[in-house]
Amino acid sequence: MAIIRALKSTHNKFMLSRYLLLALVLINLLLLGWFMAKPQSPNPLPEPAQNNSSADLRASDASIPQLKLLSEVAAGDQLIDSCATIGPLDNTNMVRRLRERLGAYTSRIRERQTEARVERGYWVYLPVAESRDAALEFTNQLASMGISDYFVVTTGEMQNAVSVGLFNDIQRAQARQQQLQALGFNISLGARREYETHYWLDYQLLDDVESPWRSISASMPEIRKYSIQCWDEG
Repeated sequence: MAIIRALKSTHNKFMLSRYLLLALVLINLLLLGWFMAKPQSPNPLPEPAQNNSSADLRASDASIPQLKLLSEVAAGDQLIDSCATIGPLDNTNMVRRLRERLGAYTSRIRERQTEARVERGYWVYLPVAESRDAALEFTNQLASMGISDYFVVTTGEMQNAVSVGLFNDIQRAQARQQQLQALGFNISLGARREYETHYWLDYQLLDDVESPWRSISASMPEIRKYSIQCWDEG
């Protein structure tokens, strides 16, 4: 009997320890779940840096130009060192007339010329021959086949080439090329390029005057006005 009572007592203590262990595990699981479900407070963000005032920015780097929106420019203000140019003008007569119209509005004005390479249609030709005699031989062959619209180039980098047509329309130029190719000639087709002089008037308006550009552009719609940096008088 004593042995049975001892076994029962040992069994009861074992069961009690087991229940206590299970209770501790359950409590730990509950605490873990509570911590995981609790919303975490975010780490505080650093304070934003203070913006310097515009005066501070100007003082820190005097080389930075002060810019203004066009909407902020007062009616009588002039942008510093700002001029304009009008062109391209086709001839000196246009330059003279426009200079007279601008004279009363400008503090300074000057004429300027540029060279522009422009395309003027299409050129059909035989490539440069070895000599003028060889080029003339080509023209004799053309004449014998009833082709009369040709000439020999006498100057420039295309000297001794034989021109067989100048056209404004690419389709007509291609038709001419195909016609002569069918007769056995080695015919080239290219853009016809020339240099032409463009004239410009650069000027700076007087203070407190209204630009005459509106009336100028109404009477001369083919020209344009551009803003430019003012030039050095020296």
